[in-house]
Amino acid sequence: MKTAVTLIGLMLSLLTISSAKSDVIISGIVQTVLSGDQMIITHPELGQQAIRLAQIDAPELALGSCRAQAWSDIAQKALSQQVLGLNVQASCLERLDSEGFAVCQVVVDGENINQWMLSQGHAWFDRSLGNNIWLQQLEQEAKRKRQGLWGNAASAIPPWQQRAQCIGNRR
Repeated sequence: MKTAVTLIGLMLSLLTISSAKSDVIISGIVQTVLSGDQMIITHPELGQQAIRLAQIDAPELALGSCRAQAWSDIAQKALSQQVLGLNVQASCLERLDSEGFAVCQVVVDGENINQWMLSQGHAWFDRSLGNNIWLQQLEQEAKRKRQGLWGNAASAIPPWQQRAQCIGNRR
């Protein structure tokens, strides 16, 4: 049953991404996990590729004068435990994000890692690539169960708000 639910969720996620021209497939070994939603994979012919997990936004690590968000190190560790050193398949948008990362749905051994991060409460659903009811439900269920960062929801600040505050403080 869990496999069927995971497959349905994966299909819904890929359909949402597909409407945004998701037809670049990259596979490779995860060499480094940079944060709770970013990694570097190595492809035998293409070399290293920076990847950001599509439609999720994990708490921000410390950057410059901006301090790390609560749960950022735990989210990074959770992602590392799921993918580091493993072969992954990434279905990516044709364009890179503003930081040069490929924006992708990542699957390892049949499991959609983007969805797993949401379901475990390690990230927020990022609506910037469109609305996805399945991903919203995963986030809501994690909140209901007080999974991960939602265990202390009162102090949970979305990463996009943290980035905006940090940029505002530098001016």
